[in-house]
Amino acid sequence: MYEQIDKHKKNITCAERGSVSLKKNAYVVDKRKNNVIHQLQGMGGNRPVQCFPKDELKETLGSSFIEKHIANSGAPLLESREDQENVLESVYYHRPVDDRRPMNTVFFANAADINNDLKDNAEDDLSYAEKYTTTESYPAITVLRVFKEQSGEYAKAEFQFGNAKPEVKLNKQDGKPSFNHLEKTDPRELEHKFNLI
Repeated sequence: MYEQIDKHKKNITCAERGSVSLKKNAYVVDKRKNNVIHQLQGMGGNRPVQCFPKDELKETLGSSFIEKHIANSGAPLLESREDQENVLESVYYHRPVDDRRPMNTVFFANAADINNDLKDNAEDDLSYAEKYTTTESYPAITVLRVFKEQSGEYAKAEFQFGNAKPEVKLNKQDGKPSFNHLEKTDPRELEHKFNLI
């Protein structure tokens, strides 16, 4: 039965949201199928089919996305070892102090440009369950930094850079949906790689 539920979840699209109740009525005689539809409508809310028009989006990227992943500037210099170490530290410390991770990605582009690209590339109906990406690629740097405070040395000091598309999901900010969560970059591994150890 759970396989059928998963199959139905994958097959129901935003365009079909209005027809779920009709499908339910059609399955009244068959209790097993009826139960599948009931679970899609009831368990955990309507998340599999919750949709809204994209004009309900905030006009900018979500603040969480910007704080973690956007540097409104051109790509930095990477010519010398000192440049590379500065970039490693800058991308690591770009995240808010209470949300730092060993790995982080920063896009060196204007937040409004990325937001408009995501919005233009999306369908008219959006969903919190879907992932969205841009048409254009943007300069990006991904770092992996692990520092041993006791010895004052890096355990890991790696970074990648190149052009990539952000793949994002929606969540709410100030009561409105916004592109606010980075899932990954496309490509996942960027073109150039450095290991500073």
